[in-house]
Parts: sequence; C-alpha cells; structure tokens
Amino acid sequence: MRPYALALALLAGPALAGDMVATQDGDSLRLMQQPCPPAVLRHLPEGTRGYFRKALAMVGGREYVGCFAVRVDGQVLVVYEDGDSGLVPVVRFTMEPDA
Repeated sequence: MRPYALALALLAGPALAGDMVATQDGDSLRLMQQPCPPAVLRHLPEGTRGYFRKALAMVGGREYVGCFAVRVDGQVLVVYEDGDSGLVPVVRFTMEPDA
C-alpha cells in the first residue's frame, strides 16, 4: 500500500545508523529497524505487514512493544500488541545515533 511507502525509504537509507525517538513528559516512543514482532503482526492487514518495523514505547515506566509505519501524510502509525494504535507526527522524532 502506498501510504506506507515512505517508511521503507526512511528505513532503507544507509545513513540511518540509529533509532528515531520522540519524547514527551518522561514517556518515549522509539522507532527501530528490526522486523515487526509476530504478536503485533496479527493486528495488521496482510498486505501492509511488510511496511511495519518494531517500535518500543515507554509510558509511565512500563514498556510496550509495537510496530510502526510512516504514512505519506507525515504521521507515524503505531500499532501495539493489544491492538491499540495511534498516530504521532514524524516531525516529533529525532535521530538517536547508535552507541
């Protein structure tokens, strides 16, 4: 599906040597290059699964595993293991280089 084509462009670039991270009030959302975990894939339509990569959210001190794709409208779609989902503007993320 075309709405997720930008995700592949962002992840495929050789200059990408770290994770993208958004933070707010002590909570964070980390976008990673690793494949989407199977527990989350089951919540995604079959035709879109290849566009999603792993995401980790820290909310209130708890970690949540999810998957993300960047939409062409500049929003990051995040889907979690329990099927919950949300959108975060891509401009909220900054590159966190590998250590």
